Amino acid sequence: MILTKETYVIHLVAFALATLCAWIIGLIRPPSEPINRIPRPTPWAHVGAAVAVGLALIIFFYSGNFLNWSGVTGLYRTFSHWANTGVGAQSGHEKPDYDISIMPHFLRHVPVFVSLAKVKINWYWIKLLAAYEWFAIAGLVFSFRYLFGGNGALRYLAIYALAVLAAYSIIAYKTPWCALSLSSGHFCFGWRVPGFSLEDLPEVSQPIAVAGALLLFGLMGVPLLFSKLYPIR
Repeated sequence: MILTKETYVIHLVAFALATLCAWIIGLIRPPSEPINRIPRPTPWAHVGAAVAVGLALIIFFYSGNFLNWSGVTGLYRTFSHWANTGVGAQSGHEKPDYDISIMPHFLRHVPVFVSLAKVKINWYWIKLLAAYEWFAIAGLVFSFRYLFGGNGALRYLAIYALAVLAAYSIIAYKTPWCALSLSSGHFCFGWRVPGFSLEDLPEVSQPIAVAGALLLFGLMGVPLLFSKLYPIR
């Protein structure tokens, strides 16, 4: 998460918000499959090893293979530049063509709705995923199902994935390769699409589910072969 891009702060905030939202929604509509914690000793040796490896990788890459130690400060110095290009000044990576106002045209001049007329929804990432990441789109659609029931852990993951997508949509700075980061949560739901979930199907139907999933993955390569048909910038 940290090595991919400085926008890792978006994911940290989304993790926290997903925890709060999942808890609140759970009070109103408990998941049909709650998260059951099995009492067991915390594997501190494994936790310590994971943290050590993670820190080593971060320091190794941010320090330029130990040749540029000042680069480690980029872990926090990058936020000033990112805040400027992502939210503030024009960077040339805005996608205003994909902005949609939440107010109908005939209500935009009504005094009560004037301020809301400026609020817009940007669907750039939806179009990008629909063109190149069909499995992620399937996961995005099915993630809404877990907001109202189902597995508690997947509900948390659904809220997190939707929060990341919303955050990236609000930020003005948009480059196609950021889809790698924002779509990761939705990929986790692709295997749960109705008709493709191995857990929800009888054993005789599982080969069909596997074939369907492979087909959906394979079709993701079609736009890549004919990328000129999808001039998304």
